[in-house]
Amino acid sequence: MGRLCGILLCLVSVVAICTASELAIREKRQIDVNAIRQRVERLMRTGNIPDAVVKALGSLDQVMQILSCLPTSCTGNCCTSPDFCPIPQLASDMVRNPRAKFTFCKNPWKIRIDLDADFRLSGIARLLKIKLNPIEIPIDNRESEGVLKMQSTTEVASAAVRLIGLRLAKAKLKFDFLLRYDCTKPQDNPLQRNRYNSMYDDGQPGPDGNKLFYKLNIKFEVLTKRFPCFCYKVKSSNTLVDKKKHFAEGPDSCKTPAVVPTPAICKSFDRNRVSSIFRRAFDALLKKMCP
Repeated sequence: MGRLCGILLCLVSVVAICTASELAIREKRQIDVNAIRQRVERLMRTGNIPDAVVKALGSLDQVMQILSCLPTSCTGNCCTSPDFCPIPQLASDMVRNPRAKFTFCKNPWKIRIDLDADFRLSGIARLLKIKLNPIEIPIDNRESEGVLKMQSTTEVASAAVRLIGLRLAKAKLKFDFLLRYDCTKPQDNPLQRNRYNSMYDDGQPGPDGNKLFYKLNIKFEVLTKRFPCFCYKVKSSNTLVDKKKHFAEGPDSCKTPAVVPTPAICKSFDRNRVSSIFRRAFDALLKKMCP
């Protein structure tokens, strides 16, 4: 009897530890929407901040700790952080000690990043003068689709020979963020809904269609001028951030892909009537149109 009680006690302890661990992971994964909303509402002096914008800020904070550098001074519709904050996630072999000032704007919602960093160049590139430009990222909240997108390609730096001012190189920062916050939309386009719901895969058994998630990709590209065409070509491309994570679950109905009606063109189209020269292009087109 004593041995049986000991075994049961061990099992209870293991279950308790696993449950506590799962709760800790879930708490870390979730975004505290109410706390973030209160901070941003006090800052922006407004009470109509969309839920998607709050969740986007929470997602970016999980990756880049953006809320630790929350702006404090406001002018008009924009608020700017007073000092530069370190952003180690943007560091690479060429970009050292990156820092940034953040500006949040409403009507329309957007984020501006003023970047400061040390560029470690080699060879003749040491003669180049670096000029940094601000990064403006519009916040595109597509409520009817249940997604929020933030995309921007910004020329953040240009390099010129110091003596004659001839531009020889430039750098671009590509920012691509997607937040999926409603797996039941778009309700009038089941094909698009299935595409959004299939973007996340946690690698575990079972469906992931109801996972609410975000994806963030930040890429730094260096382009150099080629002669004699005087055109820019990509010399190097470094992925600084490539992160995806789910923060909540939607309805169980999202686990099952929506039934997509077959377009009429897919039923009536005969590929044999197309010339063999164009058949490959038509096959690619039909593959997109006909699920």
